[in-house]
Amino acid sequence: MNLYVATTDSGLELRELLQSFGKFGHIESVELLSSLSRGHSSSAFVDMPNALEARAAIVALDGKMIDGRTLLVLPALPRPALKGKRIGH
Repeated sequence: MNLYVATTDSGLELRELLQSFGKFGHIESVELLSSLSRGHSSSAFVDMPNALEARAAIVALDGKMIDGRTLLVLPALPRPALKGKRIGH
């Protein structure tokens, strides 16, 4: 299950996410989203393949403080398929 994670302040770190979410199970991948203007991340996607573990992480971490920042943890919405125009035949 892919989870969307956001904070009230920028500065999410891979280490923090791995430690926090790793307590609930296996993490397949973490994608930090950085702001082009600030160069810091205030959101991320955490992929946990086991849905029960992912739901446990949501319940435990949503609204919690980590290093002075409040986390928002939700199931991520599916990414839309790219629908581009074909050029040529």
